[in-house]
Parts: sequence; structure tokens; C-alpha cells
Amino acid sequence: MTHIARITIAVDHIEPMVAFYNAVFGCGLEPFEMAGFTLYEGTLAGIPLVFTPNASLGIEAKQNRQQFDIAVPDADAAIEAALAHGGTLLRQSGVIGAGGSRMVSLADPDGNTVVIVETYNTQ
Repeated sequence: MTHIARITIAVDHIEPMVAFYNAVFGCGLEPFEMAGFTLYEGTLAGIPLVFTPNASLGIEAKQNRQQFDIAVPDADAAIEAALAHGGTLLRQSGVIGAGGSRMVSLADPDGNTVVIVETYNTQ
């Protein structure tokens, strides 16, 4: 069976990124040492997540080339936590679609885009 075994994200600003993802998405990122670098591991939506400093992988990318859309129970609470932990509000929609979803685009402390989706029960 195909599944995502782990997501690894190389970051520039590791401490603000850890604070942001722990506060907004409850990732539970905790430090561990590997090859002389401090990395952080936790989970994002049930998927193992690792943050590694860009320098550990020799990566020079400044922003993501992928985007996560993450379902949250309360978009307003997620926005508040994001703004309090170095995130930026990029754009938000009203309730859209047949299922009644609200979509909010955020940037994390490294400038990566993340879309949070709050689905309303319209029945």
C-alpha cells in the first residue's frame, strides 16, 4: 500500500518554525541530534514530520515548491496562533463550495504557504 511515511522540511528559521507548527497544528515537534545538527520530529495530521536545518542537507531553497492544505476545526483560532507565532495572513475566502468550506492562506516563518481549511457542517 502506498502512503506517506514521513515529511521532511528543510528550514532556515528552525526555532520560529517549530513554534509556529506546534502552536498552529499541534505537531509536538521535539529536538533530536543527528550528524551534528539539531533536528525536530513530531507529526502533522498523523504523518511523521521532521524539520531539519537547510545547512544539514546543503539546500539553498528560500520557499517551498509544494503546499499543504490542512483541515482545522477552527480557522480563526489557527489564524490567531499563526499570527502570534511569526506567520502571515495572505488571503482568506468566505464559505465556499457545496460542503461549505472556508479556506485561509498563511505563510509560515520561512515564507512557505500553507492553506488551512475549515469545513462547516451545512446540514
